[in-house]
Amino acid sequence: MADRKPLKVLPDGGGDSTGLSEFRTGDTIGVANGGTGLTTVATSNILTGNGTSALSAEAGLTFDGSTLTLAGNQVINDGYGMVIGGSTQLTTSVVAELQVYGAGSHDSAISISRFEAGSDHGHIYFLKSRNATAGSVAIVQDNDNLGAVHFMGDNGATYNSEAATVRAQIDGSPSSTSMPGRLVFQTTATGAVSPTERMRIHSTGLIQTGGGGTAPVTMNTGLNARNDAGLTIMQDGHDDEILTFKSSDVAHGMTDVTDTNTYARFYKRHGSYGGLLIEALMDPGETSPLILTSTGANPDDTRSTAGKGMAHFDLFKTNGTGRTSLGGTENLVTFADANTTRFIFAADGTGHADVAWTTYSDTRLKKNIEPVPYGLDEVLQLEPKVFDKHGGSFSEAGEVVLEGNGKRQIGFLAQDVRALMPELVDEVDDSKSFYSLSDGKLAAVLVRAIQELNAKLEAN
Repeated sequence: MADRKPLKVLPDGGGDSTGLSEFRTGDTIGVANGGTGLTTVATSNILTGNGTSALSAEAGLTFDGSTLTLAGNQVINDGYGMVIGGSTQLTTSVVAELQVYGAGSHDSAISISRFEAGSDHGHIYFLKSRNATAGSVAIVQDNDNLGAVHFMGDNGATYNSEAATVRAQIDGSPSSTSMPGRLVFQTTATGAVSPTERMRIHSTGLIQTGGGGTAPVTMNTGLNARNDAGLTIMQDGHDDEILTFKSSDVAHGMTDVTDTNTYARFYKRHGSYGGLLIEALMDPGETSPLILTSTGANPDDTRSTAGKGMAHFDLFKTNGTGRTSLGGTENLVTFADANTTRFIFAADGTGHADVAWTTYSDTRLKKNIEPVPYGLDEVLQLEPKVFDKHGGSFSEAGEVVLEGNGKRQIGFLAQDVRALMPELVDEVDDSKSFYSLSDGKLAAVLVRAIQELNAKLEAN
């Protein structure tokens, strides 16, 4: 059709055509401009001429008065475009050669549908080649852009304002057997005129959030050989907050510490050596910024080194490429007041306080108050001992298993004291727990014994 031109023609009426635009089989057509070529026209055919005297009815090009039907491949030459829904090509960041626009959802939409008794779907393909000749090949390179979807907005003056972009790029070394790619997501901030990268998904599955190819936080399972179905957060060399919780309701004012609307944060304990610092922050006027709760169905009442609590802290120290238990008097847990340590729990099972351990002893908390029934007789029966005190647990057979960490001590044997003054020894299931002795409560018995001894001295 490249050498043919549309002509205005008039039927001779032999086929009962009724007007200029209607042609029926049997009509012969004369060229209105004086040409001599004649042809027979099928229903709805469009005629084209060759520039001299010939006319042809195009079987693949028909028009029935409302619908133009094209059969075969259609080519729109470079520099020309197609506008659907309007008559003018609009300018955004470029003048696109294919445009669809309208005033409603139906006339400003593109639909790609596939009708098949199978699971496949419709497709949109973006192609990038480094060869400047269409149909020729030249391999793409790392970081090449393959395609992008741009979201534009009317800024009141032009249509050239970009709010967001999703871009596909080469992410590695491509070849005929490998085409590594990544997706880059960009949004435009308030007050800005161009989008900034916010997230990228690499060819490895690694997810980076923030900005640029070295975003401060990266997430995916590929970073962690021990994590095949979870979340790993990589902070690279950054030492600031890696996980932060904020709320518009919070304004604690501690801006020397962090943002005023931050109520919890996680970050490295030490920039070079690692560790984790967890901090909770709260507005003035409320107490307990950090509360840890635990709920379970089977609390343990074992009193041995095998006992577990509803909250269980298990602490280790490094040992080459592994870890081991702390030993001796090394500290397990410390509690500090503004970096001044007040309480220490050590690996040998001892607890230490900067000032004292105290318990409530308010009269208002006590009922059924009676004089201590024990005194000089029971004290004289006590047998102070010196011994090696071990940590221990129970085997599955119920036998006592000592840890072998004996420490020389003096004191009493709980079973002996229990036989004399059972109130001083906690009752337990001795098939899985050890008896505990409240040594401090012996003071009341000793005072009673002294009083009885004094009474005897005064009586003599």
